Amino acid sequence: MRAFNFFYTCPNCEHDQEVGVIPGIPAKISGPPESCYPEEPAEVDSGGVCEECGFEFDEAKLFEKAEELIRDSMDE
Repeated sequence: MRAFNFFYTCPNCEHDQEVGVIPGIPAKISGPPESCYPEEPAEVDSGGVCEECGFEFDEAKLFEKAEELIRDSMDE
């Protein structure tokens, strides 16, 4: 799966930085065994730390922001 890139403002120093989030894939646990697969969790592809001040971003907030932006782009 490819990363979804967006600009995120550091809550510590307010530096805008591009980050990438790879969306997760939910597990499929019903049906024939050959069609089932485990969950693939979401992950930060790049930019998990502010390049200006070194502040480590909260991954949950990055995932939340990415989901919001993806939803907004689908509404348009």
